[in-house]
Amino acid sequence: GHLVVNPDFDVVLFPDQFSHELIYTLDRFCEREQKDTLYRYRITPSALHRGLGQGMTLDEMMEFLRRHGRTPVPQNVAYSMESWARKSGLVTVHPDGRLHCELAEILDRFAVHPQVQRAGAERTAPDQLVLRRPMPRDDLADIALDLGVGMSFHDAA
Repeated sequence: GHLVVNPDFDVVLFPDQFSHELIYTLDRFCEREQKDTLYRYRITPSALHRGLGQGMTLDEMMEFLRRHGRTPVPQNVAYSMESWARKSGLVTVHPDGRLHCELAEILDRFAVHPQVQRAGAERTAPDQLVLRRPMPRDDLADIALDLGVGMSFHDAA
């Protein structure tokens, strides 16, 4: 199967007999609106937040849409998804150990986690926490999942 993401946040899946995984993944971060010969979904803030809370990262969502899309993801959809994720408490992890989040209370919760404290966490700004020692991605992702927030990893260019 393949899908098309439209600028109005409508996602159309053209399924084939092997589309079960595509349907499952879309159900995680989109609202299913119609099922017939085509599956129609809508990307909404609440559906995106649900996916983040279930442990999907924004990066995984975007990569899924890119990989299975017949057309590129519209720029306004990508921008809105990132904006919605940030407003819902998305934590962005940078290669230099900085964790950034627009919601200071999310970083407050990260800062008191024992693993994060062992990594030498230091609050350098209300929206930033710096880890002085590296932590494995999986450990950070597990903490985010426990806290019910999404995470995005920005790799070095």
